[in-house]
Amino acid sequence: MELSLDLLLIVLTLGCVVFTLQTLIEYNKQLSVIRPKLRDVARIKGHHEEEIEKVKRTMDESDKDYQKFNTELAELEAKHAELELVATELKAKLEDDE
Repeated sequence: MELSLDLLLIVLTLGCVVFTLQTLIEYNKQLSVIRPKLRDVARIKGHHEEEIEKVKRTMDESDKDYQKFNTELAELEAKHAELELVATELKAKLEDDE
């Protein structure tokens, strides 16, 4: 009985070693396939990050332009209201003179 138990432990140990070696070999095979794909993903991710930064910069510039144009529009609207008031006053004065 002692001999068969020792033999069983040896066989199980060798089986575990073989299984571990097979797992490592398969891992290395898969890694050689996956590694180029991972590099491509990293490159594409970097490209997308650059594009996102460009879009953010463009949006910031557009927002600044919007702020500037909005301020100019408010000034022009105020000037328009002022000129309308002057025109109304001049029409009233012209009507009084007639």
